[in-house]
Amino acid sequence: MHHALVIDLSAQGLFVRMAADDREEIERCQLTLESERGEQIELVVDVVRKFLVPGPLLAIANGGVGLRIVSAPDAYYDFLSRIGVPDHHPPSSSRKRAKPAN
Repeated sequence: MHHALVIDLSAQGLFVRMAADDREEIERCQLTLESERGEQIELVVDVVRKFLVPGPLLAIANGGVGLRIVSAPDAYYDFLSRIGVPDHHPPSSSRKRAKPAN
């Protein structure tokens, strides 16, 4: 298990701060976010190498890494809408959306 602090998030991905040892190990992982309502939101994400991460984010979050969303449930996009993230709709690409838990 790895722990990270979310610095920025969008419909396409997240930028998180995590320990250097953790960053080196991860390529694809499952990430659990807790919403402002206390709900657990499970995402599948790929690590995006640092050269693809915008410079201003690297300056803000020393030790950060970009994560691209591979799969997310509707609850994630609803969460983005509730907290006022612009363009919070799922990307219209071939990425698969996660199915809701039963």
